[in-house]
Amino acid sequence: MARYDFIDIHVHTDYSANDCKCPMNEYLRLLEAGIARGVGFCDHIHPVTERWSEVLGENRPPFDGDGYTADIKAAKVRGLNVYQGIEVTYEKGAGLIIRRLS
Repeated sequence: MARYDFIDIHVHTDYSANDCKCPMNEYLRLLEAGIARGVGFCDHIHPVTERWSEVLGENRPPFDGDGYTADIKAAKVRGLNVYQGIEVTYEKGAGLIIRRLS
């Protein structure tokens, strides 16, 4: 099996506010240096972020889907082998919290 037969298709960046602090550009540099052949970005989106934060006082900024998509499109224009994915996080108990706030 060749060194580059696999790529990581579940990479978080700082778009996943509480999961990763590494900017997407750091991963893109690995591609440019030939250290990786491709990257599948799979950042988190928390559908109830704003409502969840009201109750629990957590600091979860809303997911910047437009910025995320723009950065991936720009990487593709640069000729980098990147894939756009998303990991939707359904927090346990979110439905109860939303009903309580409604």
